[in-house]
Amino acid sequence: VNTAIVLTIITPFTQTVSDGPGHLLPGVAGIFFADIVTSNALQLLDPVGNFKRHVLAPRAKTQEAMNVLMQGQVYYLAERYTNVSKILFLALWYCPIYPGALFLGALALFISYFTD
Repeated sequence: VNTAIVLTIITPFTQTVSDGPGHLLPGVAGIFFADIVTSNALQLLDPVGNFKRHVLAPRAKTQEAMNVLMQGQVYYLAERYTNVSKILFLALWYCPIYPGALFLGALALFISYFTD
């Protein structure tokens, strides 16, 4: 939520609907791209969990330590709801000047649904 408002405030009004570096529309597309790709890729790849399972767990001294290292990541439902509300807010905030935001928001929610 903070990203949408801050980007709107710091962009001069004359650069709102024009296309170019430092303007609002490429920044909005970058925000959606980051929401679609980065967070979902980190959830799918899970680098910390894979490191624990494939490197640390085989070297554990006891079975209890190995069981702890083989556990999955903690799943916080509140964090998932926050991500969904952030994507929805971004799509609704920027849809008057960037109608593609609704499609990007729908794509982000679709991908987020299947990665969870």
